[in-house]
Amino acid sequence: MEGNSDQSMMANPTFTTSLTIPHRQREPHSPVYHEVAPSGVGIMYRVLNTTGIFMELAEHNFNSVDFRLKITVLDSFPMNKGSVMVHFKQGKPGVILNGQYDAEVALDVADLSSLLMGSIDFNSLLAYGRAELSQGQWVETIDTLFRVKQPPRCLTSF
Repeated sequence: MEGNSDQSMMANPTFTTSLTIPHRQREPHSPVYHEVAPSGVGIMYRVLNTTGIFMELAEHNFNSVDFRLKITVLDSFPMNKGSVMVHFKQGKPGVILNGQYDAEVALDVADLSSLLMGSIDFNSLLAYGRAELSQGQWVETIDTLFRVKQPPRCLTSF
């Protein structure tokens, strides 16, 4: 072989300069593929005023549910910690100062924020031990109350 010409390498098929070792392509569901969890990066939401959020949402329809709910919020911000009673009439919330309620829900402000945004449903909060309900027969009603058609989506690139 003279020099390093490509023709001389092509003429001698036993000569190779490639150090690449052929490997088998992995199939998408090969035995070493394990999806752990879907994840995303986006905006976080937090309710800063539990009473105020329901006053702001006075025209929002919470799935036409009629229900009186006492919500007890745990929060590291002292001004947001406590209870609020909300009377939903045909899905429209109204804050009431006192009176009777059908059920009481106790949860952390982060979970309330996620529930209001539609990031999680009420059944899941109960299953994960993130919410407490005073009367179990109202689980489906409260789940329907806070159900949304579309959870939040953030299209902003970070």
